[in-house]
Amino acid sequence: MIKGDFTFNIIITIAITFLLGGLILGNLFSAEISLALKDLQMDTSSSDNEEAVDDKDSEGIRIAFTSHGPGFDASLDPKYGRADYLVILNPDNMEVKSYDNSDIKNMEGCVGAEYTTERLEELGFDILITGAPPGGSAMRFLRPLDVKIVIGPAGVPLEEIYRMYLNDELQILN
Repeated sequence: MIKGDFTFNIIITIAITFLLGGLILGNLFSAEISLALKDLQMDTSSSDNEEAVDDKDSEGIRIAFTSHGPGFDASLDPKYGRADYLVILNPDNMEVKSYDNSDIKNMEGCVGAEYTTERLEELGFDILITGAPPGGSAMRFLRPLDVKIVIGPAGVPLEEIYRMYLNDELQILN
């Protein structure tokens, strides 16, 4: 009889432990979902009290393009994380600098978005223009940088893409 009571107590203790563990994990998971939804809501909503800022006329703005090649005559690349080149434009003096990003192709796994974002952050940029909306992984790295993300037609020369941007002909993602 004592052996049976001992076994029963162990089973009850294990069951309570699993139950409490499940409740704690469930609450953590629920809190994580709530934070993600709140973050998503903040990203998609805009405040009526905010003043509109026209980035095209601001001084010191740097525009990053994903590109198939170097220079302003290269075409817009639809890939963000695995773009062949990153081209940075300083609209104040129309200086264009190109950075080879092809080494990303030799890296394994899902490191493209993180690597490209870190690289662009080091180069400095305020606006990203790319040929397709960045995926979820890329957005996870871009969101904290608080940069404007603009989508243009892939394959079009960057010089034309910039003209389209100035004429408000491109899709603004955020």
